[in-house]
Amino acid sequence: MSATARRALCLSFDNLGEAAEVGAGTWPSDAPLGEHFTVGVVHRLLDLLDGRRVRATFFVEAFNAGVYPDLLREIAQRGHEVACHAWQHEHWSALDPRAERALLERCTRALRALGLAPAGFRPPGGLVTPDTARRLADQGYRYHSPVGSRAGVSDGVAVIPFAWPTVDAFYRAPALAGLRERFGLPADPPPAGELRARMGAVVRADAARGEPTTLVFHPMLLDDPAALVALDGVLADARAAGIECVAMRDLADRLLATDPPLAAPVLDGATWA
Repeated sequence: MSATARRALCLSFDNLGEAAEVGAGTWPSDAPLGEHFTVGVVHRLLDLLDGRRVRATFFVEAFNAGVYPDLLREIAQRGHEVACHAWQHEHWSALDPRAERALLERCTRALRALGLAPAGFRPPGGLVTPDTARRLADQGYRYHSPVGSRAGVSDGVAVIPFAWPTVDAFYRAPALAGLRERFGLPADPPPAGELRARMGAVVRADAARGEPTTLVFHPMLLDDPAALVALDGVLADARAAGIECVAMRDLADRLLATDPPLAAPVLDGATWA
């Protein structure tokens, strides 16, 4: 892997608004759309990222193109990447081939209708199907970001994986207690301050072994001021260590341009779903 990719850090954010709850059927039928608290969180995030001069990637459910179009445009106008996270947070690897193709086409049309050109995709649940990379390439995507341990190129598409210990929900979400136990951690969520130390250790270890790191945060969990402080601390520690923070589409371009071509990625089968 090239030296410019070796010490890269990709900061990403998953989920926006009520899309996942609408998709799961848990959003109250009498509750309005377009007033979710995570919109305010995203605005605070954008200010924090401006202060750190960091460019991030926001993986949003394409349903939000109709509910929060102005916010998606603002994210892009402020220099960040808007990427795809399914339509309403569908468990991606459980889709049959026809449903996968139809959903991906629907998502891509909705985002492009806003003037956005999504380059990347992250599957809810962390797992892809055997057809995902090929379907993404057909739709003009340059990368996807499933769970895994080594970046690479597959079917002409860059693969920039994330690991569960670099996901804020891994430490804090009750639904991920089983995953925490699998990794040898207590089922109960640790204090928010511990997240900075744990994620920072992964970032440094990845840089030492020549792999980029992908961090995954969720706006719904960053409404807690302590969590936002922990995120800011992770970014400060990475900068102090000389690790460049780049949008995932930019890292994807570097990976695709690597000569000789990169080997196939190493993916993981662990999922919260």
